[in-house]
Amino acid sequence: MQVPIHFRLLCYFLFTFSLFLTPGCKKENSKSSDSPGISTSDVTEITSASAICGGNVTSAGNSAIISRGICWSTSENPTVLNTHTSEAGGLGEFTSSLANLHANTRYFVRAYATNSGFTSYGEQKQFTTLQYTGPSANLKANTTIADLLLKYPGACDSIADTMIISGLVTANDESGNLYKKLVIQDQSAGLEIEIENTALYVYFKVGQRVFVRCKGLFLGRYHGLPQLGSYYQGGMGRISSNDLDNYIFPDSLPGTPPDPVVVDPSALNLSLINRLIKIENVKFTDPGTTWADIDASGNRFIEGIGSYFTIRTSNFANFGRNPIPFGIGSIQGILDIYGTSYQLILRDSNDITGFDNNPPLYWESLKTGLGSLLVKSVTGDQQWEYKPVYGCAAITGYASGNHPNEDWLITPPLDLSLINSAALSFSQVINHSIQTALSTNHTVWISKNYNEGDPSAADWEQLTIPIYPPGNDWTFYTSGTIEIPVSYLGQSNVCIGFKYLSNPEVSSDWELKNIVVE
Repeated sequence: MQVPIHFRLLCYFLFTFSLFLTPGCKKENSKSSDSPGISTSDVTEITSASAICGGNVTSAGNSAIISRGICWSTSENPTVLNTHTSEAGGLGEFTSSLANLHANTRYFVRAYATNSGFTSYGEQKQFTTLQYTGPSANLKANTTIADLLLKYPGACDSIADTMIISGLVTANDESGNLYKKLVIQDQSAGLEIEIENTALYVYFKVGQRVFVRCKGLFLGRYHGLPQLGSYYQGGMGRISSNDLDNYIFPDSLPGTPPDPVVVDPSALNLSLINRLIKIENVKFTDPGTTWADIDASGNRFIEGIGSYFTIRTSNFANFGRNPIPFGIGSIQGILDIYGTSYQLILRDSNDITGFDNNPPLYWESLKTGLGSLLVKSVTGDQQWEYKPVYGCAAITGYASGNHPNEDWLITPPLDLSLINSAALSFSQVINHSIQTALSTNHTVWISKNYNEGDPSAADWEQLTIPIYPPGNDWTFYTSGTIEIPVSYLGQSNVCIGFKYLSNPEVSSDWELKNIVVE
């Protein structure tokens, strides 16, 4: 019988293909004498992220061993298609390091050996990685931060003693309001650490305990602020990236951050510097404006504390363009100092709590102009004007000499018809004045029948300004709270006027901003 031509061609094709295929294949788990003999050893040195395992190649099979190692997976019977190590070939025992494992996870492992044609696997073993407990510093503090500060009080002191401190991280650079620095504190004091690294928050979370080997570092003061760092061009510098691991050691997982010290602004003192503090029942002098300007860091003030306590925010902070809230609430952050002035450094927007953020009845920030304020000059050539550089309304009777003036800056009519209580506040500068003229030449008045004409045509009642500036500098001070008299509540046409007077004896500068009725 003659075999059909197409059948003969098919057989020839299959035979030829098998000649090409067979030499390149490595059969797995063959039990023939051609395959390697191998066993899997026990898994040892198990941590949260690594382990050691090995095997024993007892025979090579029909050709030399070209590769051997360990393969592993979270599924049973792992192969070289899974994650595996690759060790040099040969017979006998070997070990491999299993790395990049996940904590508290069960893994299956097998040893393997490969010759030119076969891959064999040893018996399967299994193990579970440990729960991750964080880094271990293996250090013990032998002094406190307070004792360190006491021992090295200079502007840039080299630390020669073997001193180790420990503290919890209270602030890092995650929000961008701090740059290349950490702040830590223990039970005794706080300390700012200068580091030539960014993204420090990745390794030093708030609540992370750290140990610091201080010997070889420098402790100094930047305008009164204690800083730990390195030496740079005759003064304080940052710890270099290469040296960081020699001095600062994280220990364990981040825990609960320390509670802030609740403090009244009047009770601030040097022992609280670089510590986490909280101030309650505060009100900002410039609500509605941003924490920082686009191209510059910003200083913002708390009402009633004036210029002596600022909230300083970097324009690189991720909340720097957020509006400052209205109302009364709490703030917390790291207490800083510059010279003799205290500053609060917010860590992020979560440090601002409890503000209702309800807009006031009237608010004129004077950030971009006079807005709705009405300028009325009664006598004299000088009058109220806007100062864009300082974001304020300003007037002075001085022009190559003192001149007599009466000038008013008046709000638009305020509708208080449904209001049971209201209060006025503002920020002001008074300079080139004398004490006796402070409360006579810079006054505030209220009216319920003013109609945009001559102020003298309306009835005005003077309001008492609780806090006047000293009258001899360019610092903005808050006025304090000025209660609106009951007789003006329930009225729909209430105006508030700022009255300036000057004379040949004294012509002061008066500047106003952040006028709020709420």
